Amino acid sequence: MSKYIKFLTAFFVISIPAFIWFRKHQPINPQEIIRQLHIQFENVSFISIDYQTSTRKLLGMNCEVYTGLLHVKKDGNTERYHFIADAFTGEIIEITSL
Repeated sequence: MSKYIKFLTAFFVISIPAFIWFRKHQPINPQEIIRQLHIQFENVSFISIDYQTSTRKLLGMNCEVYTGLLHVKKDGNTERYHFIADAFTGEIIEITSL
């Protein structure tokens, strides 16, 4: 019985941090980024996102990111933006006007 308890304890001590690490280092679904953009901007008319992650050097660090385009209707005109979002958190890192 003692060996069984030791085995279970060791299993949980190793597996729980490993599970958390793998969960944290798994890219999020790009649909979450699209949903977030709809919340941040009013009158979104078009969003295009590349579902493949790419590596960019941002602030001196290599980051896995999603890139895409965003069109927003404002005062009868369409403003176009290019965005970069973190692949693991979904945070919009950069938005530039085209």
